Amino acid sequence: MRGRISADGLDDALSALNRLSGDLPGRALADALNHTADQARQVLREEMNSVFDNPTPWVLNSTRIINAKPRRDIQQIEARVTVKDGGLGSKGKGFTDWFSPQVFGNSRLTKGSEKMLRERG
Repeated sequence: MRGRISADGLDDALSALNRLSGDLPGRALADALNHTADQARQVLREEMNSVFDNPTPWVLNSTRIINAKPRRDIQQIEARVTVKDGGLGSKGKGFTDWFSPQVFGNSRLTKGSEKMLRERG
């Protein structure tokens, strides 16, 4: 799942930011984006807490922020809120493997114990 927020139509604000001297525009924008990403992460955590029944800390801490870095070209500055993935769950399954059924409506993964019981009949 991917979302994007862009600053289209804010040419006046960007030009005012560019008029600041030195590296101040890049630092100010990066700081603002990092704070916004942190707020988005907190909202996602609250939403997971209300949507899931008794979410574990692993679920609630499944998002991370890739902070924006100051740059001279302020059009290139970005912060990201992403999902930690790649073997965080048991048996090397990541967040998207375990929770895509909740998000996209697919069938859930079969647990190892369920697979073993089915094989034994």
